[in-house]
Amino acid sequence: MQRAMIGFAGAMLCFCVTAQPQQQDPMNGSASEVTSPEVFLEIMHLQYDLAALRYVVGQSAMSSSDPIELQIATAAPRHVFYQAQTLFRKANQLSEELADRRPLPLGEVNAQWRRASPRPVPAGREISTADVLALATDIRDRIRAMLLLLRVNISITDSLEIDRSKQTEDVLMEMMKISSQINSMIHGEFRMRDVYEQVLVAINYAGDVGAGYPGSTKSADRKKARDVYQRLADCLPLLRNVGTALDVQTLDLRVSGTVSESVMPADAYDLATALISDLAYMVQQVDAEPTALPLGEYRRPRLVVATDVFELVGILETQLNALATPESDN
Repeated sequence: MQRAMIGFAGAMLCFCVTAQPQQQDPMNGSASEVTSPEVFLEIMHLQYDLAALRYVVGQSAMSSSDPIELQIATAAPRHVFYQAQTLFRKANQLSEELADRRPLPLGEVNAQWRRASPRPVPAGREISTADVLALATDIRDRIRAMLLLLRVNISITDSLEIDRSKQTEDVLMEMMKISSQINSMIHGEFRMRDVYEQVLVAINYAGDVGAGYPGSTKSADRKKARDVYQRLADCLPLLRNVGTALDVQTLDLRVSGTVSESVMPADAYDLATALISDLAYMVQQVDAEPTALPLGEYRRPRLVVATDVFELVGILETQLNALATPESDN
């Protein structure tokens, strides 16, 4: 088991990867294919580039005495890809904010800082390691563009060497580590409304798998971001139960310890993304016809607060419990 301590919105995260030596790594293929070690190397390049950017913008490494532990036992390329999509959006948001703080004279340079959406999920096939590598390179290009425009020498990252022992779980661990670091650097995006929308996407997928669209239960007290994060974490084992019922291998990501008060909406967004990566795949596996979410059932509040998201995650919990317990078993 490997451990890595990282900054988590002012606190720390402890990531643990449990190796599965008896199983073939889904991101390790033949010599002609892209493999996990190659993707991991690109992620490490990205990690070094981000460290340089943090230094330039005046953000030192985060530290805290209140760690949170994430354990990743099994993962597939799709899990990494979905997290990479989120990471791209965060890098894009960071570049926009830096452009606002440091106005540049050339319009085309500003446009370069304000780019675009991440690569979409490939249609008609499963996500491959090559897809993950391409998206990771896109993210690195975003970070390097910021460094170049700030006139930072980044050639040092080219000295890194490939580690052939790395697996899909290691890649996902590093991806989430970087995502957590960027969370502390962005300000204008990934608020509770964004988490709310992401949970709605998860609910829509769960409904397509066959869970229906149950109602919500009002919370008796006011909730915080940490409560939302914890409730999303509680959905992870429920999703694994659904995977067992449907014979679909799901992400084995576990959260242990006490969730810090300093958890941010962007951190909760990452957990919602992890749930979506499997629910979207399940829709394909059961040959379900995608449908539109019944918005009449789930109205978006004008001002979304943590309590609204907490209650919405309760709907997802109900769906996952229903999917894990088929009617024939009742």
